Amino acid sequence: MGHPGHTVTDAASVPRPLESLPSTFIAGKDWLSFSREQDLLKSLRRSPRWTFRSIEGGHWPMLTVPETLASLLLEIPLER
Repeated sequence: MGHPGHTVTDAASVPRPLESLPSTFIAGKDWLSFSREQDLLKSLRRSPRWTFRSIEGGHWPMLTVPETLASLLLEIPLER
């Protein structure tokens, strides 16, 4: 099965500013420091509705450290 191409070519539609959405961002430590979206990340870090968590496990933590990823996901409140 191929990659769903529209996820690469079409812009995502968000009904309100990202900063207002309650979210948890889980990524590898180095990924955040090398992201091309540094201005957006700075803005999101200032939002009280966003939480950032880091994980060691490469690009596919669901395969390399599934227990660690599951633990982080279970810490996310279902309602905020």
